[in-house]
Amino acid sequence: MGNVYVALLWHHHQPYYREGPEGRYAMPWVRLHAIKDYYGMAWLAQQHPQVHLTFNLVPSLLAQLDDYARGTARETRLELTAKPAQDLTEKDVHTLLDECFSANWDRMIRPRPGYHELLRKRRFGRRTAAQAAEDFSTQDLLDLQVWSTLAWFFPQLLRDDPVLRDLVAKDHGFTEEDKAAMMAREREVIARVLPMYRELQESGSAELSVSPFYHPILPLLCRMDRAREALPHLPMPRHVADFTEDARVQVARAVEAYQASFGRAPRGLWPSEGSVSPEVPPLAAAAGFRWIATDEGILCRSLGRTLCRDGRGRLQEPDTLYQAYRAPADSGELAIIFRDRVLSDLIGFQYYNQPPGDAAADLVGRLSEIAAGSGARDAFVAIILDGENAWEHYEDSGIPFLHALYDLLARTPHIHTVTVSEHLESHPPQAVLPRLFSGSWINSDFGIWIGHQEDRRGWELLAQTRQFLAARTDGARPLSPELSKAWEELYVAEGSDWFWWYGDDHSSPQDAEFDRLFRLHLQNVYRLVGESPPEVLDEPIARAAIRVPYSQPTAFLQPEIDGRQGTFFEWTAAGIYRRELDPAGAMEKATPDRIHRVYFGFSESEFFLRIDCQGPFIEQMPAAGRILVVFTEPRHIHLEVSDLQSPHPRLRIDGRECRGGRAAAGPLFELACPFQELGFRPREACRFHLRLTEGEAVVERAPRVGAMTFDVPTRDFEYEMWQV
Repeated sequence: MGNVYVALLWHHHQPYYREGPEGRYAMPWVRLHAIKDYYGMAWLAQQHPQVHLTFNLVPSLLAQLDDYARGTARETRLELTAKPAQDLTEKDVHTLLDECFSANWDRMIRPRPGYHELLRKRRFGRRTAAQAAEDFSTQDLLDLQVWSTLAWFFPQLLRDDPVLRDLVAKDHGFTEEDKAAMMAREREVIARVLPMYRELQESGSAELSVSPFYHPILPLLCRMDRAREALPHLPMPRHVADFTEDARVQVARAVEAYQASFGRAPRGLWPSEGSVSPEVPPLAAAAGFRWIATDEGILCRSLGRTLCRDGRGRLQEPDTLYQAYRAPADSGELAIIFRDRVLSDLIGFQYYNQPPGDAAADLVGRLSEIAAGSGARDAFVAIILDGENAWEHYEDSGIPFLHALYDLLARTPHIHTVTVSEHLESHPPQAVLPRLFSGSWINSDFGIWIGHQEDRRGWELLAQTRQFLAARTDGARPLSPELSKAWEELYVAEGSDWFWWYGDDHSSPQDAEFDRLFRLHLQNVYRLVGESPPEVLDEPIARAAIRVPYSQPTAFLQPEIDGRQGTFFEWTAAGIYRRELDPAGAMEKATPDRIHRVYFGFSESEFFLRIDCQGPFIEQMPAAGRILVVFTEPRHIHLEVSDLQSPHPRLRIDGRECRGGRAAAGPLFELACPFQELGFRPREACRFHLRLTEGEAVVERAPRVGAMTFDVPTRDFEYEMWQV
C-alpha cells in the first residue's frame, strides 16, 4: 500500500470593506470573522501540531486585520455597538434591528436564550424595523448590542475566557460596563490573530501562502480575451485598458505584504478564485513563488480529458489528479497542484449534517481508500476550501469535527498531512503540464466576473479610470502621495468581489452596497488627484432585480416521482414558473419553447422539481438533450439530467452519480434530490435556473433571464409560513 500525502489548505479572505485611504469600514465581517474563524482556525491548529496545514491569507485581509488590531478602524456598526443604548437615535435603532441578527439563527442565535428572545420579538418577515422598534426597550437594545458581537466569538473562547464566560451565563440584562469589557476583549483577540499564524509557521506545523493583494482575477488583468477560451461567444467590454502591469503589481505587493507580516518570502500562491491562464505561471515564478494551486476542472480542460467518478465520488483514474505537476516550460521550476473538488466540497457543504466523528471518519476512510487503490505509488491529495464560511453551519463552530478529523489524520497509517511545500520538496513533480487552460474553480471559466452586462460595464468604467490615471501619472517617479493613493484605489477596484455580485448569478441584501463601494473607489481616484469624478460614476451599475414570473412554495411536498399526473394536491403547494408570463426575450426564438411550466418545492430533506411541456415530456425532449438545473447559490453546482427520452433519466451532480436522487419521465418530468447531496443547509437562499441543451448549445432557458429562488427549509417551515 502506498502513502497518501494530504495538503489541507484553508483559504482566508474577505472583500476590502474600507471606503478609501482614510475611510470607514462599510461592513463588519472582517472583525466578526476574526474573533470566530480566523482566531479559531489558528487555535485548533495549535492544539494539533502534528497535523501540518496550509493557510492562505489574502494581503488585503491582513491589512484590514491590522487596522482593527491597532484600534484605528472606523466602522459604523462597531460605533453603533459602542454607543450608549440610551443615546441611540431612531435611525440607529432601525439599523440595529435590521443588521444585528446577521448570524446563523439555528447555530448562533437559538442556543442563546436572551438572543433568541430578541429574535422572536423582532419578527422578521412580518414587521419592519420601525414597527418592531416599539417593542424594544433600552435594555433590549443594549442586550442586542452585546449579543450581536458576543455570539460571534469562537466558542472555545466563550468557555475559557472569564469575561466572556460570565457574559454568556448572564444572558440578558447587560450593563454598559459589560459591553465595554466585551469590546476590550474583542480588540485583544483580533490583535492576537496574526501572531498566532506567525507562530504556527515558525513552529513548522503550518505554511502560509498568499493571493494577489486585492484578490483580482489575474487572467482578466493579464489578457481579458482569455475569458473566451471557455466561453467562445462571450461579448467583451466595449472599452478596455492594458491591465498587465497591474497584475504584476498585485502579485509583487502580495510578496511585500507577506514579508512585512511574517518575515520571509512566501512560496505558495493561491490565485484569486483559483483563476489561472498561460500568463499566470510565468508571473508567479518571476515573483519568486514555487507553487500555485487551482481546481481539478482546470486539470481536466488542460489535459483534454474527463475525471470519471463513481456514485461516492471515487476516481476511476486517481493517478491523474493525485500528483503535482510542473508548470509549462516557460515558468521555470513552478509546480501546480489541483484540488480534489469532491473531498473539499464534502467539508464545505455536507459534513455539517453528520455527527462530527462520523464525518471525520468518512473523510479519512476515503483517504484510506485512495491509499489502498494506489498500489505501491504515493498519492498527493489537495483539499482546498474557504477557511471561514462553513463553520457557522457546524455544531460548535466546527470544533468537534476538526478535533476529530485532525486526531484521525494524525494516527491513521499511510496518511500523512503535509504543507504543500513540504510535499514538493520531498516529491518534486515529475509530470509536466503540456498547457494550462484558462479558467477558475467555478465552472472552469470566468463567467462570474465578466459574463454579464453589468460585469462588462464595471470593466469599462475601470478601464476608463485607469486610462485617466495613467495619463495623469505620465511616467512620474517617484509618485506623489496623492498619486500613490489614487493608484491604490484603482487596485482595490480591480478586486474580484465587486464583480461577484453583478449579474444574476448571486444576490444578497448588500448588492447595492457592493455596487456603491466599487464606484466609490473609482470616484476616489479622481478626487485624490484633484478632479471631479465623472457623473456616470454616480449611476448604479447593478440593475433593479428582475421580476421572474413564479410563485413560492407554501408547504412541504410529498410527490410520487413517477412522471405522471398524480392527485391534485401532489404539487399544489409548489412554487410555479409559467412560461407564458415570462416576457423577457420572448421574441428572440424562431421555434416554440418546449418548457411550459416548472414546479419546484421541497420536503424537510429533499428538493423536488417538475417540468411540464406543451405535449408529453418524453416526446418533446431531444434524444441527445440534457437538462441542467443550475444552482448559483448557495454554491455553484449542476444537477444534470440526461437520457431524457427514457422513463428513468440519469441524474448526476457535477459529473458524479446522484446516489440519493430519483427521476421519472413520461407525460411530465419529476425529480427528487436530497439537500444533503446537494450540500445545501437549512435557511440558505437558493437561486437556480434550467437549461435545455443539445450538444454544447443551450437551446432553452427557464426563466429566460434571472433565477427562481427559495430558502432551504427548516423543520419549522410550515409553522413559520402559517405564522406569516
